[in-house]
This record gives sequence, C-alpha cells and structure tokens, in this order.
Amino acid sequence: MDHHAVELFMLLLILATGAQWLAWKLHVPAIILLSAVGILLGPGLDVLNPHNQMGDMLGMLVSMAVAVILFDGGLSLKFSELREIRRAVWQLVWLGGFLSWVLITLAAVYVAGLSWGVSIVFGGILVVTGPTVIIPLLRQAKLNSRVASVLKWEGIVVDPVGAMFAVIAYEFLTQSSMQSDPVASAIDLTVIILFIAAASAAFGRAMVWLMRDDHLPEFLKAPVTLTAVVTGYVMANMVLEEGGLIAVTVLGMVLANSKISSVDEIRRIKEYLSIILISFLFILLTATLTVADIQQIGLRDILFILAMIVVVRPLVVAMSTKDTSLSLNEKILVGCVAPRGVVLVAICGLLGPALVEAGFEDGARMVPLSFAVVLSTVLIYGFSLKTLATKLKLTATKSGGVLIVGANPLSSELALLLKEHEVPVLLADHNWHHLRQVRLASVPVHYGEIASEEAEHNIEFNPYSFILAATDNFAYNTLVCSRFAHEFGRNGVVQLASDKDDESDPKAYSHTLRGRTLIGENASYDNLMAKHLQGWEFASVQLTDEFSYADFVSKHGDHAMPVLSISGSGRLYFNSAQVDFNPPEGHSLVFFAPTKDQRTQAAQKRGRTAAANKAKPNS
Repeated sequence: MDHHAVELFMLLLILATGAQWLAWKLHVPAIILLSAVGILLGPGLDVLNPHNQMGDMLGMLVSMAVAVILFDGGLSLKFSELREIRRAVWQLVWLGGFLSWVLITLAAVYVAGLSWGVSIVFGGILVVTGPTVIIPLLRQAKLNSRVASVLKWEGIVVDPVGAMFAVIAYEFLTQSSMQSDPVASAIDLTVIILFIAAASAAFGRAMVWLMRDDHLPEFLKAPVTLTAVVTGYVMANMVLEEGGLIAVTVLGMVLANSKISSVDEIRRIKEYLSIILISFLFILLTATLTVADIQQIGLRDILFILAMIVVVRPLVVAMSTKDTSLSLNEKILVGCVAPRGVVLVAICGLLGPALVEAGFEDGARMVPLSFAVVLSTVLIYGFSLKTLATKLKLTATKSGGVLIVGANPLSSELALLLKEHEVPVLLADHNWHHLRQVRLASVPVHYGEIASEEAEHNIEFNPYSFILAATDNFAYNTLVCSRFAHEFGRNGVVQLASDKDDESDPKAYSHTLRGRTLIGENASYDNLMAKHLQGWEFASVQLTDEFSYADFVSKHGDHAMPVLSISGSGRLYFNSAQVDFNPPEGHSLVFFAPTKDQRTQAAQKRGRTAAANKAKPNS
C-alpha cells in the first residue's frame, strides 16, 4: 500500500473535520474554511494535486458525493410539508427557478462570455441555493420565523430542482449533437427521463416493501439504502449519461414519503456520510484549481457575479412573489439572499469535464467560475444579511429560549417566570385544558403531540436552544429528549428525574437515551409537586458582588433548589446533575423554594437555632 496516499488521506480527514468543527465554533459557513484549506494545499503549497494523485478515483468520488447530496435533497422532500409551504415558496421554486435559469443563462452568454450550450447548463445549476449554506446564515442572522421559513424551504426544495434543470439541459445538448432533428432529440430525452423517474420510483417502492414488511433487519437497512443509492445512480447512468442525478433524487423522495419507521435513522446516517463526503469533495475540487484558473477570473466574471446578485435575484423574487402574502420588507430581504454552496461546485465538477469531452471547450470554465460564485455569494450575503435584516426589522426579537414539554402547575409557573424575564418560551401539551393558565397569560403554546410530524412542520425551533421535558411520565420525558437530542444537542435536552430508579443503576434507562437531569436525582415530578403543594414556588434573584451564588446557597441551604440562571445577554444555563452549576454575578438565578414568607420564617428559625447552639456551654 502507498504510505504516502494513506498519510494524505489522514491529513485530509483531519483538515476536513477540523474545518467543519471550526466553522461550527465560529458560526460561519464551512465552505469558506474548506475552500481555504483546498487553495492552501493545492495552488498554494502544491501539496495536493487530485488529478495526478487520484486519477479516475477523483471522478468516482465526485459522482458518489453528488449522488448522496441529491439523495439527501430528495429525502427532505415530504409531500405533506410541501402542501403546507406558503405560496411564496412554491412560486420561488418553480416560477422563480425557471426565471432564474433564463436570466442567468442570458447573463452567462452576454456578460461572462460563455457559449450558449455551457450557459444553459450552468444557468440550470446556478438555480440552487442549498440548505448547507443558507441554514447557517439564517441562524447567524437570527431572522424571524416567517422569512426564515421561506428561505429555508426554498433552499431545500430548489436543490434537486436546479440539479434536474442542469441534467436536462446537459442531456439535451449531448443528445441533440448526435441527432439532426432537435424535436426528435427532445422527445427521446423526455421518454428516457420519464423512464428513469418511473423505474427509480418503482425501485424505491421495492425498498419500502423490504423495510416495512421486515424483510431486512434494522442493522442492515441503512447499508442497504446506501447500496440502493449507488446502484440506482450507476444503472441510470448506463441508460442516460448523468441520468443518475434524477434517479437518486426520485429514490429519496419515495423513501421520504413512505412513512417507514427507519427513515429518521437513514437520514441521520446519510447526514454523517454527507458531511465527510462534502468536506473531502470541497477540499479536493478547490485543490484542482491552478494559479492559471484563478487568474482566469476576470472583469467579465466579476460583472457576471454582480449581475446575479444585484439584478437577477431581486428581479426574480419581485416577479415570483408578486401576488403572495409577503410584505415589502420580506420581499426585499428574500431578494437579497441567495448563497450558493456545495451542490453547485459538485455538479459543476461533474458536468464541466463532461461538457469538455462533448466538444464544449468553455465547459472548463465552469469549475473555477462556480468557486468564484460560491465564495462571493457566501461572503457578501454572510456579511450583509444580519445588518439588512436589522434595518428591515425582520430579526427575531430574542433567541436562546426554552421549549417546555408538558403543561402542569410546575411547568406553567416556570414558563410565566421566564416570560417575565423576556426569555423566549413555548409550552407544548396535547391537552388543551392543561394549557389554559399560560394561554390566558399570553405565553406561546403548542397544542398537540411534540414528537409528531405536525409539530415538526408548524413549530419554528430557531428561538429555542433548550427543550425541557417536564411531564409526569419519566419514560415519555426520556423519549422526548432522545427524539430532539440531534436537533438541540445533548446539552440542550433536559428532563425531570425519575422517582423510582437510581439513574446510575444499570437497569435504569440508558444515559444515551436520557437528557440532562434537571437539578438532581431528587427533583422528580412527584417530589417537586409535593413541595409545590406545600407552598413551594419558582422565584428569581439577581446575583451581585454583594450577594453571590455562594451567599444564596449559604442562606437557603437545602430549602431552595437552583433551576437555571439567565445571563445579562439572555443566555440560559440549566442546573443539572451532569454539570458544575456556579453562576457568576450579573446572572439572574431562577430557583424553586418555599414562598417568601415561608423562607423568611425558615431563615429566622435557623437563626434562632444557631444562636441557641452557640449559647450552649461547651461540654
């Protein structure tokens, strides 16, 4: 085995995952850091030359990455969600997508100077605004739920749509070049595409039958799905060059709408694989650039990118959202956000060389130009989005809140107190009567099952950094935390303790399923309710240099349970058995304790006891 290849693979793996982690830490799109790594290793230091070092393996890796990315896009397209998407999103995707294709094609011809054939394919690819880029930007800008929802769903739905535009254009060009009659070529292409789509749908239904009727064990479902994606992609390419892009998208859509129980696990494993493939792909494709490619980016290319940002996007949004419920400010903001990402570069890396082989020499310009588009749009939109959203008053008023599951006297009282501190809070329960108290106090509520698809579609999760499972059913609380651990992170899911099992007991629920335990093992629902019936309540106090958390503990001892603290910026810190809870001065401490009168009486009693003990003579 070539040890140099192994060392290079190790280096790429470290740099790829390191760039993803640093991007998460800095709250920036990973594409920027991955591109920097690729440019440094490729044209910068000349350490990585994918064409020479990998040969045909590079093309195979690009093809597999594109297949997984588009399968991911198809797996995100649930028909139930699409029916609930606003009219604005539908028009942005279909009418806006077609208008973008036409206008970008014209700009590519008359501004960038590309040939008509390459411009039509490139214009189709440039329709995409993938979720891998738009979602980090939305989180960073903290947009309100309405406009963020439109941009998010546009990015998810338009990904496979743009890829299909590009494939259809590519196939028409290559097919028509082999036939003298363009009409016959178009008819043949349409029949072949419909055949691939129908065959892929049938293949998907066969996969559903295998999974739903227990013909596959659980541990094989994800590997078999990955095998099916690769198989469908390769077989479709045997029928029509690059027809696999359509096949994997249709396959993902069929599985997404099949309601098989394993689809979430498949989606999660696919996501892990996508992160690795996308990271490798972006570094490798960036490293294929040469100094000459970078120097090729001239004034016409810069003007083309500016035309896309300043002219095409605002015009497309204005025309496609004309008769929608979006306000003028929302239309302006949507018209100023369209970053491109991994899908653009991946498909250009696939179709660009194929166009060159088909006789379109300027297809070689697609890869360097796609990188210029990605970096320009990500940087421009990344730095301008938050400022523009603030000026247009479209930012969320608060973030870092808590979603409480289970409406009862304890959770309702806590929700009311958090609302007083202007912390975003949402109380969810499937019993309408249980929500009455907080509804009357104007606390936002969700009526329904939190783990349902309906809740996934209708709840805007962006304002919430934590989910607190506070029902009287420990098993259900564990289920909620397990369900949302992926979205909120393990530190973001908190639940009440069990009143039956020692959580260190190996026979109890596994810690990999549970969330963090609020307060400690003695804070079960039954114990807290018993104290509540004795007069305990939720209250808060401001910690200062004169009254610190240590002073609070010294004063109240076991007669108060610290629940969480709120920093000056509104960030929450939950007290749990898994962390060392010691909030600093400046935080507001939320605690559960007897009423103020009871606390005063208890403090006076402790004072009298201490004085009596002090007065006793030493024995």
